[in-house]
Amino acid sequence: MDISDQREYGAVVETFVKRSRRTVAALEKALTNGNPAENLPPLPSDVVLKILDSAEYWCCVEKRCESSIRGQNMNFRIFRFGPIPGQPKRIELRVESHDQGWSSYPHDHGTKRGSFTWGEVDVIDGNGRSKLGGRPRVFTNIHADSDWQIHDVSFDHDQGFMRVLGQGDSVELCLRSMCPLWEIFVRSARMALYFQQ
Repeated sequence: MDISDQREYGAVVETFVKRSRRTVAALEKALTNGNPAENLPPLPSDVVLKILDSAEYWCCVEKRCESSIRGQNMNFRIFRFGPIPGQPKRIELRVESHDQGWSSYPHDHGTKRGSFTWGEVDVIDGNGRSKLGGRPRVFTNIHADSDWQIHDVSFDHDQGFMRVLGQGDSVELCLRSMCPLWEIFVRSARMALYFQQ
C-alpha cells in the first residue's frame, strides 16, 4: 500500500523548536568556561557533556497537527523528522484517536484485540530505505470504541526502533486503518524528537 502524505488529507503540520542547538551550546559553553566572578570553576568538556546528558538537556524539535483526519484503508505519513542533525535520545508521541465505534466482533469490543486502527513508526536511512524489517506499532485504538483515546508513548535511545535510529536518519509516524469499513479518526497528534548535538 502506498503511503499518503499531509496534502492528501488536508493536515496542517506545524514545527516548533522547543530547545535549540544554540541554547544547549550556550549552557555547554558557560559550564566549560566557568565564571570566576561567581567563583564557578571551568569544567572539562567531557564532564560538561555528561552533566547535560544526565540532566536530559538535549535539543528538542516538535511537530504538531491539530487538523481532524479520518480514513479507511489508510497508510498516512503524518510526520517525518530528518535528517536528524545529532544523536537521537528520545521520542515522545501523543495521539488522540479512535476507530469507527462499531464492529461485528462483540467479543473484542473494549479491548485492543482485532483492532484495525493504529499508528506505526519507520526509520529511514540517508538513501531513503527503511532500516526496520517492518514498521512497529506504537499505539493501537480500542476495538469498536468511538470515545477519544489519548495515546502517550515515549521511547528512549536504547528501546525498540530507537536502537537503529542514528544521526542522518529520518523517523516517520504513520496512521493506519486496514480492512473495509475500519476507519481511524484523529483529532490531534504531536511528536517530539530529542537529540544531542
